[in-house]
Amino acid sequence: MAKVDSIKKANINEFMYMSDYGLILSSEYKTVEALDSARNVLEGTENEIIWLEYLGHKKVIDLANYLPERIWEMFLDAFAKNFPKSLFLFLPLFALVIMLFHRKQSWIYFDHAIFTLHFFSFLLLSLCANVLLGNLAGWIVGGHDTTLFYDIKTVLIGGICIWTLLYFFRAHHLMYAENASTSRMKAFGIFFMNLVLFAIIFLGVFIITLLNLH
Repeated sequence: MAKVDSIKKANINEFMYMSDYGLILSSEYKTVEALDSARNVLEGTENEIIWLEYLGHKKVIDLANYLPERIWEMFLDAFAKNFPKSLFLFLPLFALVIMLFHRKQSWIYFDHAIFTLHFFSFLLLSLCANVLLGNLAGWIVGGHDTTLFYDIKTVLIGGICIWTLLYFFRAHHLMYAENASTSRMKAFGIFFMNLVLFAIIFLGVFIITLLNLH
């Protein structure tokens, strides 16, 4: 029983967290053999090591010899390569959600896809403007490590988010020509559902990137 209790404690330890030194990966299991042994002992119990948790601990063991700074650098490089690919999945889903809210009208999927491309073009331009204004602010205040710069950056990001949301509601109203209240309700539903989809895709890319670090 003591052996199971000790394994149980190891099982609930967090194996990933951030620090000032980068992405820290930590696990009570030092070898794959120890992890496999713990998994076999806990199999069928309420503390069973599930498949995703097993892969997480195994990845920690694989990367045990890397410094946190190097792990974080590897993760960011891999995530930057993987995330743009996920947008090719998200764009058609975004248009599909819009079609679900307008299925009783004469619009076809192609029309919603055009609107989606229009909105994401605006979103890309907004992000580019945010980066340019951020760099300009850094140059004006004398660096990117000052408190003033972070305050300005926070205001810029908040402003872009609000402007993007308002633009989406306005563009949706102009595109589908419905009365204001109906348009706002549908736009809110579309935006919320796509936000949930985006969060799921983002989390999926995060996990896949982490598990494929090498």
